[in-house]
This record gives sequence, C-alpha cells and structure tokens, in this order.
Amino acid sequence: MLLVEMAVDFTGVDMKSILLSIAQHLWPEFETLPEPDRLSALGELFGTLYGLPLVALALVWLIVATDISLLRQQWPVLLLILGLSVLAGRLSFFQITAGRDGNYSYNGSSLEIVIVMSAMLLFGPTAVWVPFWGRLIDYALDRPRSPSRYQQWNRNRNLVFNVGAGIVGLLLVLLLYQGLGGQFPLSQLTVAAAGPAFVAVLVWLPWEGLFLLSFGVLLSHFQLASRMQQEQRTGFGKRMFNFFLVAHSPAFFGILAAVIYFQLGLFAYLFFIGGVLLASLLARRLSQQAMISQQRSREVAQLEQLGRAILAAPVDASTLPQVLAAHVPQMFGYHQVQIKLLSGSTLLQLPEDRPPMLQEIWDWLQSNPTPHYFTSGQTPPWSKEVVTFPLYLNPILSTEQAELLGGICLTLDRLYSEEAVLDLGPALQVLAAQIATALHQAEVQAQTLAHQKTVQELDFAWQIQASFLPETLPQIDGWQLAATLKPCKETSGDFYDVISLPNGRLGILIADVADKGMGAALFMALSRTLIRTYAFEYQTRPELVLRSTNQRILTDTRNDMFVTVFYGVLDPDTGQLTYANAGHNPPYLFKAPSSDSSPEIVKPQGLRNTGMPLGILEEAFWEAKSVALDHGDTLIMYTDGVTEAQNLQDDFFGDRRLLAAAQDNLSASALVIQDTVLAAVDDFSDVQAPCDDESLVIVKRQ
Repeated sequence: MLLVEMAVDFTGVDMKSILLSIAQHLWPEFETLPEPDRLSALGELFGTLYGLPLVALALVWLIVATDISLLRQQWPVLLLILGLSVLAGRLSFFQITAGRDGNYSYNGSSLEIVIVMSAMLLFGPTAVWVPFWGRLIDYALDRPRSPSRYQQWNRNRNLVFNVGAGIVGLLLVLLLYQGLGGQFPLSQLTVAAAGPAFVAVLVWLPWEGLFLLSFGVLLSHFQLASRMQQEQRTGFGKRMFNFFLVAHSPAFFGILAAVIYFQLGLFAYLFFIGGVLLASLLARRLSQQAMISQQRSREVAQLEQLGRAILAAPVDASTLPQVLAAHVPQMFGYHQVQIKLLSGSTLLQLPEDRPPMLQEIWDWLQSNPTPHYFTSGQTPPWSKEVVTFPLYLNPILSTEQAELLGGICLTLDRLYSEEAVLDLGPALQVLAAQIATALHQAEVQAQTLAHQKTVQELDFAWQIQASFLPETLPQIDGWQLAATLKPCKETSGDFYDVISLPNGRLGILIADVADKGMGAALFMALSRTLIRTYAFEYQTRPELVLRSTNQRILTDTRNDMFVTVFYGVLDPDTGQLTYANAGHNPPYLFKAPSSDSSPEIVKPQGLRNTGMPLGILEEAFWEAKSVALDHGDTLIMYTDGVTEAQNLQDDFFGDRRLLAAAQDNLSASALVIQDTVLAAVDDFSDVQAPCDDESLVIVKRQ
C-alpha cells in the first residue's frame, strides 16, 4: 500500500500525458483507436509500469535468497514440482458473474498454490523459482493465435503482476514464517512446528486481492478508467477480493503436503498431489458446466422477458431499441454488439461510444444471409485482417417471405470456453426471430393505419399467428409429416409446431387455448414462445418443458385462460416418442397390421393425459411416457374443433367418425389421411352451426 500512497501524493505529475507519450511511441496506430480502447490500453500500459518495480524487486530478492548448494542437490525434485505446478495451473477453475447492466467479470484461480506452498516450506526461498518459471511457462503457453495490441498489453500486464506482486508476496510469506520461528524443511504437523506456517499463509491470503484493489484505486486517481468502468469496479472489486480469499485458502493444504513429503517420502507426496490434480480437474469441469448452464439460463430468462416486452410494447416498434437495450446486454459477455436493419437504422449498438461495425460486414451479410461464426485468428471473407474476438453474424429474416431485414453482429469477450461459444447460435436465432416478429408487427400497424383499422388488425393478427407455424415441415427419410390449422374466426387459439432439436430429434407440438378472439391469440403466442424456448433447454424431457412453461405463464400473466398441450420428442432413428399430455385430446396411434391380420381389426392406442392443462395450478407436474412408432404406424394429433364439429341437429362429429375416416386410409400418405379427415368433418358439419378452430398433425412412419 506504500506504493499507492506515494503515487496518490504525486499529484504534480500528469500521469495520463506521460502514458500517452509512451503509448504513441510503442504503438504507432494508437491515435486511430476508439476512445474506450485507448483508455483501456493506457490502463494496461500503466499496470505494466506499475508492476515492473516489483518484478525487479522479486528477481533481485530471489537471486539473493537462493541457496545454490540446495539447488544443485534438489534440482530433480524441484524440476518435478515445477512440472506438477504447471499442470495444476493449467487445470484452473473460474467464476463468471454478470451484473444487471450486462457487465461480465471473470475471476480465475487453481490449486497450484498447494504444490508451490509445500515446496517453499520444504526448500525455503530457493523453491520460489518454481512459481517464477511457472508464470513464464504459462505466459508462453497461453499466447492467443491472433492477439490484438490491447490483448498483448493485457498479457504483459498480467505477467508483470504475476511475477512481480505474486513472487514478492510468496517471499514475504517465507520472511514472516522465518520471523515466527518456522524452520526448513517443515517436519511435523504440530502447533509448534506448523503454527508459523498457518499464520503466514493466513496473512498472505488477501495479498493479491489488495494489490489489485490498489491498482484499481490508481486507475481512478489518474483518470485511466471511464466513469462506467469506475462504477463497475466497485462491485467487481468486492467480488474479486472475496473470490481470491476463497480460491487461495487451499494454500493451507500445502502445509500438510510438506509434512507428508518429509515424513513419508516422495511417493506419498506424489499420491497426495495426484488427489490435488484430480480435484483441480473436477473443479475445472464444474466451472465449465456452471458457465454454460449460467449462460443458457441468462439466455432463456432474457429471451422470455424480451418476448413479453415485445408483446407489451407499441405495435409500431417505436420502443424496440429501448426494449433491446434492456435485455440484450445481459444475454452475452460481449465485446461489441450491433443490431442493424438494411434500411440503415441501428436498433442497438453497445458500447455506445465504440465506432459501429464495418460496413463491409453488413454488405457481406446481405449477400450471405445465413448464420456465420468466425473464431479468433480466422480471416473473414470481407477483410484481409484476422478476427481478434470470436464473431457471430446472424441475419434477421422476415416472418413471411424469409427476406433479409437486417442482422446481428456480436463479438465476444474471452470469457467463454469453446463449447459455450459454439452453443450461442440458437439464442441468436431466437433473438433474430423475435426482432423479426416485432418488425412484422410494426409493418402490420403501418398497413392498418392506411386501411380499415379494425378489419386490418384482425387480418394481420392472423398473419402473425400463421408466421408462428412452421413454414415447411422437415423432410426425414422414412417419415411423413402433415399438419394444418383452420381458424374458425380471424384469429386462432389453436397452434402446432415442429421443432428441430439437436441430434436429429424432433419436438412435435399441438395445443388449444381455452378461449377465442385476440386474447386467445396473444395467449397462444406467449405459450408457443415459452414452449419453444424451454424445448431447447430440456431437449429430451417434455414433462419439464411443460412444467417450466406452466410456471412462467402463471407468474407473468394475470388472466383465467389455460391451454391444453400435447408435446412429444421423436427420435426418427429409433421411432421412440417421449411425450407429455397436458389435458389435451388424446392423439391416436394406429399400429401397422401384422401380416396375418386385416386392417379392420387395428385398434388405435390413445395417448392420454399425463397431467392437467397449463395455466391452472403453479405446483402442477406432468409425467413423461414413451411409445414406439414402428414401420407402418400412424399417429393422429388433433384439437377438439375436429371432434366437436356440429351439424344442425347439434350432433358432434366425435371420435368414432374421426377414427373411421382415418382407419379407412391408413395405407395412404399422411397428407391424404389429413385431407380425408378434414373432408369428413366438412361433410358432417353445417356452415350455420357453431364452429371451432380445427388443427391436425399426422405423423406416419413408412
């Protein structure tokens, strides 16, 4: 902290001007950078200069304290410990947190300190060469494929901090340990022998956190951080300090490791360190899975909220930029994000003080309107310079004609593992679809104002609903799919969907909102969005999809509507259908007749309810069941508008007529079965009788 006091008192020096002069000499293109990048680069340069005196101190101190004779005798063991410490350092674990403003922070550590601390307590200051060379090896191994100049300075600053402050901190630990009466090597795990080591480690725990906090204080004092960064550092500094206290606490186990080495020998020591490395591997895997899980949760939560906000926003999309600014920053750990329309208007640009993306990017996306991902180090088609940050490009396509409306350009901070980066595509596609829906609503509104308002609103409301339905059904070898929806009025409470899930699976959905009119249509839109969103989170668990959707509906809506849903996940390779039925009319599964039977005796199997409809009880749950669709089997899914179609005598079409119409045509294609059933309903019902929405989904395995 003495360095901090000296620097803060040295107010007569314009540190920022000095750093600008140095940066301009070291970095010719410095002046061409955006202001936030220049400020960040100056901060990294200052950090490097701030840590260099500690590097010199650490090196001189280490050389003076080294026992050459001990080094000659124990160099094989020290070399082995160096290898173990580097391996433990590579198995780092980390924590990523996201603030409400979309600011992501990364804190990482490892169990390397257990190995380093044990070596120091065995061989004294000479063993500090192990972390010294370990830092240099890590620096060489972690070199990015195409670092920007800022990233180079960031790496240099991290190296200076690790070698300078890190090594000085360890030497101070040994100095305190010796001052408390500690001996080398540590031989016993008693209060008298190991007590000084426990005290020294306890005093050392906050060392790196305090040093980084002092660096943050100086950045603010010399105005080397923006106001936003200064505000963010307060919360980040507390999280970082707490993280380091916890992450460095395994150093106490270095005391145990040293005693094991002295009393039981090298083999016992290696056995113990093997357990440490295994724990490191487990902690790293858990960190990666936690990061991916947190990212998926953030995406789902923000996409849900964004969908509801778009539905609640003015139909003319006048508030769409504000809605996007409220939700998109919290979805991704972005370096820069821009959402732009072909008309030239920018819906979102973050950070706001950073120049927009190159026009060449948008020109290229216009001629290649499909999702694209470019890894860091890859050369994109529109430039000869390599990509510095992972880059996603996702088109925004119109809901009706799939015409290009604009695009999303996202560059990512280096917070993600490769697995998490590659899995961001679905979230971006859903985001683009929601933007397209909002733009479509705005287009509908503009047309409505030019024509008869009420009629046009209802007409285009159905078009919006129809855009939620699959434009085309998947073509899968060995399978036939057919689906249709006939609304009774201008809008419909029925809907169906076929969702392409990872690993070739299909999510098959049919549902019916228990109401009519615009309210049912909006409820249908919300239900469909939630089910589709959770379908990607619970890819093989339809019961969890329904349960999560039900909870969100009851949490975020205030009405008495409910919806019946049949949702199943089909594996086309095996024919297995795993489903959950939320109070919906039971679909009928017609098994193919055996060779010694006739079609007349084929009895359909009803896939009956496994729980109540959605939107009634928050604590409700659903059971998942499975059936097998063998070759020749046919599954008929329908809404009550089919079986409850009426004639003038108030008779219902009923299940019996439905089964008869289907059974007479089981040998035909799925489309023929669909048309036959609809024709039978039309022949039975009367135009003057009450009507309901009619939906059919036919799945047939050839």
